[in-house]
Amino acid sequence: MFNVRSLVAGAFAAGLVSMIGLSATAFNKEPKYTIKEVMKAVQKDGLCKAACGEKGTADEKDKLVEYATALAENPCPKGDAEDWKKKTGALLKAAKNLQAGKKNAAEQVKKANNCKACHDLHK
Repeated sequence: MFNVRSLVAGAFAAGLVSMIGLSATAFNKEPKYTIKEVMKAVQKDGLCKAACGEKGTADEKDKLVEYATALAENPCPKGDAEDWKKKTGALLKAAKNLQAGKKNAAEQVKKANNCKACHDLHK
């Protein structure tokens, strides 16, 4: 009986260590795009405007979510990190709502995509 208990305890411990290791890896994941790359695609290249327009395609909306996700995964470059999380989180949520076809989602994206509000505090 001692051997079975040891085996079960060992398997449990190994599983726990694996889960902790995987969690740590997931939290240290590098964003797919830098802030500069996100700003270029979403603002300068007009992805946000295109995705929010009447003729916005599913691909444009998917790409907007991808860029908003990367923006939220980037560390706060300057200022209050909690405010950064709040602003990037609001943009990501609005982009996901747009992707899902929810009512007033384009307006939510436009409101969350406020350049001055972020740049004043975080650039």
